[in-house]
Amino acid sequence: MSFAPFIPVQKETAAMAPVKAGLRKRRGSSAAARLVITIKSLQVEEWGWKEGDNLALLMGNAECHGLIRMQPDPSGSIKLVSRTLKNSTFFVLNLGEVAEFVDRAEEPKGINVEFLDNGWVEFVLPLWAEETGPKAKARQKKSRETDILPAEEKHAADEIKNRKTERETKEEAEERRRQKAEVKDEITAT
Repeated sequence: MSFAPFIPVQKETAAMAPVKAGLRKRRGSSAAARLVITIKSLQVEEWGWKEGDNLALLMGNAECHGLIRMQPDPSGSIKLVSRTLKNSTFFVLNLGEVAEFVDRAEEPKGINVEFLDNGWVEFVLPLWAEETGPKAKARQKKSRETDILPAEEKHAADEIKNRKTERETKEEAEERRRQKAEVKDEITAT
């Protein structure tokens, strides 16, 4: 028997992430999903934010789809609220229903965050945000255009394909006959 040293590597989970984003939707409800961002208190302190701060909110469009920027602003539309759970304090930003994103429940996932020089904090939402972005919409449109042809166009395309196959088959048969004739001529010539 032989043994080697082993050091377990702890995989980072969403619970360990300082900032998480998810979509909450009540079962059986027709209401749209709500975007909720939770931030650990140490991260909030690092940014200089405090409970009760109002935050200005910018939502990314076009190529910035899936990005959110926030910064403290007395006239901001979002209020920073703290929650305590099992002797741990964290902050919750309930952004409400955001029509730009998918309408389904999504478990909170750790997200990337960057503190920008101008005081804004930029949040990069998880992959579910990209499902409704401009790139995804362009892919869907392209796939619809190529996959769903009107019945007449599809029938015409099938006809052209069938004619082409028939023509190739006739040409192949003609080529075989010509080769047989050449072989027969060579045999009779010798």
